[in-house]
Amino acid sequence: MINPPPICQISWEFDKLLDIFKVRQPKNILEIGMDKGGSLYQWALNAPSGATIVGVDQYVSYSDEATKNDYGQDKIIVAIGGDSRATETIVQVERYAPFNWIFIDGSHRLDDVIQDWHNYGGMVARRGIVAFHDIAIHTRPGMESDVPILWDRIKRAGYRTEEFIAVPYQGWGGIGVIRF
Repeated sequence: MINPPPICQISWEFDKLLDIFKVRQPKNILEIGMDKGGSLYQWALNAPSGATIVGVDQYVSYSDEATKNDYGQDKIIVAIGGDSRATETIVQVERYAPFNWIFIDGSHRLDDVIQDWHNYGGMVARRGIVAFHDIAIHTRPGMESDVPILWDRIKRAGYRTEEFIAVPYQGWGGIGVIRF
């Protein structure tokens, strides 16, 4: 077993999301924007036996085989390297849909995150969850994010949402959950 990869989230916020994950026990999971694999690792660690976990990132830095060995043989781990907005990536992901759990933490530019929402939000199963990272207003230099703009649109559209923001005006982070 490897040392768990770091999670690029505020701990309290991610723990709240992980609590929902543990109760729901999703068997088909998608993550857009794996980075170092910290949250993907937590999905794999806490998913039920036989779960399929699909991760998409432009910079896949580990092999499927290493991932299976580290996360357990009773899960199917699929790491897809590519731009989440590219047609060939979307087609690859669609093979594993529908998903009970989708976590979107890819590009934070408005056009990109809107595309991720439109491309993958429709792949959520009935009674599934779509969660976004970085819904809080970002005020820290170098940590710009347009995700709060999309998140506001989603809330105004009438979706059932829940927010986890550790400290108001914290300057980054925040996790938003949509329940279908």
